[in-house]
Amino acid sequence: MFAQFVFIDTDQRNFKPFEESLEAFAELTPEQNEQVPVPITPIQFHKTFEAIRRRVESDHLKWLKPDMEKITPQSVTDGAGTYRPMGRLAFFLNYQGIRAAIERQINAALRHAADNTSTVEDNLVDVVIVTSLAGGTGAGMFIDVAYLVQDIFNQPANQNLKSKSVTLVCFLPGVFEDQKDILERLRQNAFAACMELEHYGTPRTGDELFLGRMREGNRGDNSGTLAQNWTGFTVNWGDGKKRFIKGPGWDTCFLIDN
Repeated sequence: MFAQFVFIDTDQRNFKPFEESLEAFAELTPEQNEQVPVPITPIQFHKTFEAIRRRVESDHLKWLKPDMEKITPQSVTDGAGTYRPMGRLAFFLNYQGIRAAIERQINAALRHAADNTSTVEDNLVDVVIVTSLAGGTGAGMFIDVAYLVQDIFNQPANQNLKSKSVTLVCFLPGVFEDQKDILERLRQNAFAACMELEHYGTPRTGDELFLGRMREGNRGDNSGTLAQNWTGFTVNWGDGKKRFIKGPGWDTCFLIDN
């Protein structure tokens, strides 16, 4: 096995576990090429909501409610402030950098495997996404990250891989039960994230009421037959490409609680 890492975070402060020294945590500190800082700067914050108000180059941000501006940029100075929409906004604002980092690490793993076929399978990739569902950053962007990986897997260079899989490892609010002042908010975030897990992770089999007019073939009209095991994700990440990424975003999901 050969592993590569990508660390995506809105909080740029030095992190260490509670009651641990920085020295004790030093060997686990990500390397520079493994880190993707995605802070939301005050300028980005104001420009985003100004664009939404003026409806200028903001079609890809229709999911972001304008009243989220009231939280002010100071609330997301160090992290996403436990606001899931701010975590997703951080993904959209930094989409190109996030995509490039994930592609770079996948390609590095494949090159290593190709050069070491006696010890590493050269046509198998498993991407593991580790996140909390209780906060803002990970809980806000994990769906997009999972489908971004699927979109990368669907590129011509990766279509001949024998096995491509995505695994989610998600931490629930019980892990943060000592943060009693915000625990209720963390539970609300996790509930919403679990609803999304269920929606995007559950294959649909001829569920007409759930799918509405979504059908196999020409989706959006009444032609074609109902898709078997239909599910997917439609998104425009701000690069001018509206894409439908078919299938569940992940193959396996582990939920971890205290």
